[in-house]
Amino acid sequence: MKIKLLFALLFVFFLVPTVSGDWVYQESPNSSNYSCCATSPLNVYDTDWSNYALGRTSIGAGVSTRWYLNYTIPTRTVRINYLYKHGKSPSSFILNISGDSSCMNNNSFDVKLFSYHKADGTDICYTSVSCWNGTDYTELYRYTKVANFCSFERRIYEEAVWWFIELPDPPACIDDLGSPAINFFITIAVMFIILASIFPSLVKNLRFMIVFGLIVVFGGLVIWLLQRLGSGIC
Repeated sequence: MKIKLLFALLFVFFLVPTVSGDWVYQESPNSSNYSCCATSPLNVYDTDWSNYALGRTSIGAGVSTRWYLNYTIPTRTVRINYLYKHGKSPSSFILNISGDSSCMNNNSFDVKLFSYHKADGTDICYTSVSCWNGTDYTELYRYTKVANFCSFERRIYEEAVWWFIELPDPPACIDDLGSPAINFFITIAVMFIILASIFPSLVKNLRFMIVFGLIVVFGGLVIWLLQRLGSGIC
């Protein structure tokens, strides 16, 4: 029984495709906009991870600061990770935030960074990261602090993006182990082993063996011809 299960798992392994790709780093947004009120606001995307923008503070109503950043999504991107560095007493730290798939709209990844601070006896400050889903902003991260002093929390240092880009399909070659013809023969061989282990009497049946062999040869030839006609010889 264990052997049959092993063969079944091998069969699934050959039939289920896996996504292969590479992580690609992008330091700066393709376009950006800033809306009140911070000291040195451009430091947020100046590529220097030691510089920071400092959100302003106010007694009473508080002050909100917003950055709007646009990234053009590369072709074949299947996943996004967003890097964000902000202050957190007594220093700072870098976050690796998973981008929401709903924000991968129209080949654009639009991010809003938000910083808020109010000094009114007890300081209230928070920072957040959101992305545009086509209708509204989806919040990906928020950090809030209520304390007597929020100097570090008002610091927004830097941001960047990691794209996970799926690799293009390799050209179909008759001598390529990843080609359709080779995969066909591997799949048939695994199927034969599974059938032989479950129904050993079939292997002894001459008529079955002849029919099975003809299916393998005919199917392999058809795929091989289509491959050569469609993709040429590598």
